[in-house]
Amino acid sequence: SSTFLSGSQLTTFAGKCGDFGIARIDMFKRPKGLVFSTNGKLLFVADSGNHQIKKVFVHEGNNIAVEILVGSGRAGFRDGIYLNAEWHYPSGISMGPDDSFLIVSDTNNCAVRKIVLRENRAETLVGGVSTSVCGHVDGYREEAMFTFPTSVVVDPTDGAFVLVVD
Repeated sequence: SSTFLSGSQLTTFAGKCGDFGIARIDMFKRPKGLVFSTNGKLLFVADSGNHQIKKVFVHEGNNIAVEILVGSGRAGFRDGIYLNAEWHYPSGISMGPDDSFLIVSDTNNCAVRKIVLRENRAETLVGGVSTSVCGHVDGYREEAMFTFPTSVVVDPTDGAFVLVVD
């Protein structure tokens, strides 16, 4: 679940604990990364255990809605739109400076991927040649290799570069 801490008050605002045999969009399984849109009305969650990126609509009061942004829910490695994309334990997540894209560390695919928000489309930027190829190699796109990247941050001025922790 995702919680909000204000002063000394802790509140669960999205997600539920319960029977994980029943798939529900608003259930999270090991969420790792969170990032708000610039206006604070959308929260994006790297739902690692469900192999998805989810969007939480943050409204006044307790009116919260959760939807899947991208990810089939199965561990895999595939670029695509909405439920056609596959991830394997996404963890770090960062918003582009104009709120048009997200950068996500796809940890067990050893890749850094981009989500174009207006299209709900996931595409691989660097690494992730296959789900079994990881390592430390500098280079461009398919030449570069990561060893389980866990965190990313986008240059806040113009999005020209991304820093990756792996």
